[in-house]
Parts: sequence; structure tokens; C-alpha cells
Amino acid sequence: MTTNVYDKLSGLLTSDARWSFEDADWLVYVDDTDYDKIAFDAVLGFLFAGSILNIDVWKCWVEGGRIGPAPMGNLDGTSIIIVNMANGDVEFTSDYMLASQANGALEALYAGSGGPFAKDCWTINRCAKTAVETAKTKDFYSGGQIKYVDRQSTDNNVSNNVAHTQVNDVCKQRGFIMDLKKQDAPMLVKDAANDPSNAVAQSIAQKVMQGKAVMSAPFPGIRQPWTQEKKQELADVLDRFSVK
Repeated sequence: MTTNVYDKLSGLLTSDARWSFEDADWLVYVDDTDYDKIAFDAVLGFLFAGSILNIDVWKCWVEGGRIGPAPMGNLDGTSIIIVNMANGDVEFTSDYMLASQANGALEALYAGSGGPFAKDCWTINRCAKTAVETAKTKDFYSGGQIKYVDRQSTDNNVSNNVAHTQVNDVCKQRGFIMDLKKQDAPMLVKDAANDPSNAVAQSIAQKVMQGKAVMSAPFPGIRQPWTQEKKQELADVLDRFSVK
């Protein structure tokens, strides 16, 4: 899946850099594609998980200056955390989040399948980057570089240098496929696509090579539709920060 952490105390929005595709108990994944799960401007920071197709629509809207109506039709299968870049407040979270609190005050938020591991680590180390790094060692769906943006300084290593369609192209070249049940050593997707010794793995790898696989950063609840109440909550938040 993925691991997103917002550390309110340090002001860091962090994520891993893995995109994946799962089919028949096989996991295809690729890291460090130069297409990340973070988008931000001077006012708001966004951490995303879910379908790359929906995430791309939202990222394009943010990176385009948040001009015009928000893409509210692209919410099902999407996880969003929105942070106020000025004061660090969490303006919005979709469902299925974990949180660390002290005396009722939020300290950190976690999303994705790596969230529980990240939360356990942050409780001890109180470092968002370390928390994501730890989650990577325990969660097959998280990996790659630790991506971050510091909301106070805007120092960041966020890379959005390619179109989302190129993530699949990168996966063709250096993506891996592994059997989640056996947990054997992964093999390159391009090798599996030409290896008839495992027909299932070959078929799945060929989906990637043929451009038929849709990459994602899955999270618990990814198949649950958004409620109207949650959609309205998001719409109200975005209206308060709309670009006039």
C-alpha cells in the first residue's frame, strides 16, 4: 500500500515512493519514479494515497493553482490529508487514518497500510522520516525514498517531473513482481513477462508490459465510497481556501 505521515510537531509531510499493482496474490511494484504522492503550494499541503488516476487529477488541480472547481468527482478510492502550510493545522483528513495525540492535541497523522508501523515507530522516535523508513521494512507495499516537504521552510525533495502515465513505463524497465504468499525474492517484471515457468506471474507481468495495469498507493478502505458528509466537509474546507 503506502505510508503517509504528517508530523505536526516538526511540520513535515512525508511519504514513501512506491507505486504498486496487485493481482492474484502477486504484487508488482516500482519505486522512485519521479512521480510522488505529495503536492503543495504556499497555502495548503496535500498527502495522497489511492488510485494514481484520481491522485493525478487532484495533483494537477493543486499544481495548476487550485483554480476552478475542485475535482470532487475523483474521490472514491482516494485518501487525502490537507495541511495548512502557515500554521500547521490539519484542515481535512479522509477516513481510515491513525493519529498520535497528547492531552487531546494532535501530534501526528498516519495513512496507508504502513500506518500502524509508522505510528509505533513515531511514538518511540518522534521522527516522521524514521517512521516511514521503519514502515518500509515491515510493509511490502511501502518502499523507495522518503519524500518530504517542510511546511515552514518549504524545503522538500518532492519530484513530479513525469506524467502519471510514465510510472507504468518505469515499471516496465525496473519494476519487480513477487508472490505475496511465498514471499520469495522478487524478480524483474520484464523478466517475468518472458518466463513461462510461472503462467500466473507471466500473465500479470504482461499486463504491465502491455500498459493494462493501473498503479496505485492503496490504503485500508480503498474500496469504500466516500460519504456525502465527508465530501461536503472537504468541499467546505476547499471553499474556505479557494483562490479568488
